[in-house]
Amino acid sequence: MMRLLFQIMLCLLLCSLFSLAKMFPALARSSDEFLFESFNPQVKRYQHVQVARVESTDTIILDTDETVCLIGLKALPVPTPEHIERDKFGFAIETTRPFDSLEEQAMTFVRDLLEGAWIRLEFDAQKRGPGNVLLAYIYREDTGVLVNAEILKHGFATLSLRAPNMRLAPILREAYQEARREQRGIHGQ
Repeated sequence: MMRLLFQIMLCLLLCSLFSLAKMFPALARSSDEFLFESFNPQVKRYQHVQVARVESTDTIILDTDETVCLIGLKALPVPTPEHIERDKFGFAIETTRPFDSLEEQAMTFVRDLLEGAWIRLEFDAQKRGPGNVLLAYIYREDTGVLVNAEILKHGFATLSLRAPNMRLAPILREAYQEARREQRGIHGQ
């Protein structure tokens, strides 16, 4: 008798959950995604944040001092300062270079795109990476541009897709292939 009563109650509970999912489409998403977004106050915290500085073409620091690695790309090496020549009095001798290196161009592009900008972070299956850094897709709030794809589209990073964070892989692949076709950045001759 108890077993039958338990089965009836379980059936009623499942039916009510099913009808709730029809009334509220957010419930129809995967339960992990729904629970993470609905009951995690941290997600709302990342909907409107400002970039304090750019560490490399794939790593930024938020104004909250949190480090964020952009999903799907690997940065070019950070440009290192050149050796500075000095005269006999110790003053720096300025040397002119005809152009900036690709690494410097990449850093300039990403700094112009992100430093001081208001952004929105979007997470994938794995929210944190090694060293407890956030792993995210970054959107500029003012333009809605997916920054991860924009950097790849200009050829200023290499494509680096790693499971389980593959939700936007097709978009990132297309951006990388466009840079290759157009011979931009690292793909240039």
